[in-house]
Amino acid sequence: MPPLEPQLKQRSQLDRLLESIFIDEGPEGIIACLSFLFGAFAVTKNGVVLGANKVFCDLVELPHDAVRGRQATDFVPENQKAYLRNIFEQNLHEPYDLALQTKSGTLKYTRVSPKVFTVKGETYRLAEFVDFTDSFQNQRVLKASEEKYKAIFHNAAIGIARISLQGQWQELNPKFCDILAYSEAELQQLSFIDITHPDDIDIDIRLLNELNSGHRKSYSLEKRYIRKDGTEVWARLSVSLVRDSNNAPLYYVVFIEDIDEQKHLHEKLERYSFID
Repeated sequence: MPPLEPQLKQRSQLDRLLESIFIDEGPEGIIACLSFLFGAFAVTKNGVVLGANKVFCDLVELPHDAVRGRQATDFVPENQKAYLRNIFEQNLHEPYDLALQTKSGTLKYTRVSPKVFTVKGETYRLAEFVDFTDSFQNQRVLKASEEKYKAIFHNAAIGIARISLQGQWQELNPKFCDILAYSEAELQQLSFIDITHPDDIDIDIRLLNELNSGHRKSYSLEKRYIRKDGTEVWARLSVSLVRDSNNAPLYYVVFIEDIDEQKHLHEKLERYSFID
């Protein structure tokens, strides 16, 4: 850790610089000299805006005259007003996330880096705003997509699993476990060969090799699984290999549909047809 004395000295120099600019040019001078910031405003310790740069004004879609003199809490949605007031009251100076409400009613999501300084005994705050709205919206879309996937995955009427390239089960939905009558923890200890009927292993491996070699994008077949109690169950298996943007393989997605009842009914109908 750096010695405390140089840190204090550096902070003191910055405080003196800000104080000097504030005295000579006012809050607008501080904002102007820090024009490299993404967005910035200077406020009193109670949160009254003394000045803001163009980037900040553009963020909230207001001219400078409509920003100056207002409470900083006027620019945030209702559910964040108390949060921002607490930051001012506690004189906190750690970076924080804040939504800005624009004149048109939309929200801009920002990362705020505040600087607290004093001028003639009065406390002021200088805040830098970095707009990450696009990134935030992308995260929200991704989260919604993930939640939709989880809902489908856990409530699907067919078995779904994700398997690593090394053959390890990475994710299993409840229906997959239900079809095979194993718990998820029990299946984690087994390979797909362990639960496949011996007579169906060779064709499954052959198709899997063709998938890995790129000769096919997916494959499907009807096969028998061996359930936990030793009984056989017919299932329709579909396997796809998921690849990244560079076409490198990532993992397998496996779907199994319980067709045991259909299979036995078909066999029974065939027997009756043979008798006729």
